[in-house]
Amino acid sequence: MGALKDLTGDKILLFDSGQGTFLESEGVNITETKLWGSTPFIKENFFDKNHLSNDKQAIIKMLNEFQVCDLISIPTYQLSYDIFLEVLNLKANDESLKQYKELLANIASFTREHSNDKLLVGSVGCYGAAIAEEFTGNYPKDLDFYKFFKPQLESFNELEDVDIIGFETVPNFNELKDILSWGEDILSKSFYISLSCKDACELELRDGTSLKTIAQYIRNLYEENKINKNLRLIGVNCCSFFSSLPSIKELNKYLNDDKLRLPFIVYPNSGEIYDPISKTWSEPEDKRHSSKENWVSAVKEYASNNCRVIGGCCRTTPDDLKCIREGIEQI
Repeated sequence: MGALKDLTGDKILLFDSGQGTFLESEGVNITETKLWGSTPFIKENFFDKNHLSNDKQAIIKMLNEFQVCDLISIPTYQLSYDIFLEVLNLKANDESLKQYKELLANIASFTREHSNDKLLVGSVGCYGAAIAEEFTGNYPKDLDFYKFFKPQLESFNELEDVDIIGFETVPNFNELKDILSWGEDILSKSFYISLSCKDACELELRDGTSLKTIAQYIRNLYEENKINKNLRLIGVNCCSFFSSLPSIKELNKYLNDDKLRLPFIVYPNSGEIYDPISKTWSEPEDKRHSSKENWVSAVKEYASNNCRVIGGCCRTTPDDLKCIREGIEQI
């Protein structure tokens, strides 16, 4: 397994790219269920060594492509216990919880088998992913976030194949504050939190909370010694490529100085534009918004703003990883 200490050192690590994008390109129907990229794992005989479906081949191919990375995400972003119960039409009880945790363990083991010594991220989708609000942050009031996350967190805390837990695409300040309030009894393993920020450089979380407010809140926790010592990184993902660097710069302004040094993680979307009429993707006219045109220079900027893990999210591919690696090697 990779060394966790590298996350907080001077080395820049490469994360993987859009898993859903890759699987779709290989013919996997990731919208078949609300489990998205985890859907193939619930199909009959997936974990049978003698069974090799198209979906299984696609996932193995994806993990092989990601061998250039230092970190690889276990495909569990959408696999909360609530969605698991909904998709499989099960009731919440001891038996279904056992079945759920066995599935997570099998997915983690399968990912490890095809990922060698890479750092594996136990991917935890935000609450918004369960209600299709990860790009708005519009959540119901008085949510019990811990109850929602608990089954997945308990599993990832225990699984040896999970090196670090990743809370991804968090769009809501209350959700972020809840996660940051959990002690080592709840989060006993290294973890990071990645924020879902607005796409037009507003320097805001999706729910409208300013990144300045968020950074100051995190800083206060550190100064009051109220932060979980297992927190390794803060960052942004699943935002536009163009807005990712300004968002990181804003966080860095308040979270890195002679008293505090908090490393960042960043993995933005590709910058491509979707046409709902033709149902196709295309490069943006403004080349500043294109990841393909700007990865190498962006990586240098990310690094100078204390990013220690860099990768890609939606619509990014292994070709993007080559560009990111090129940028890392030039630092």
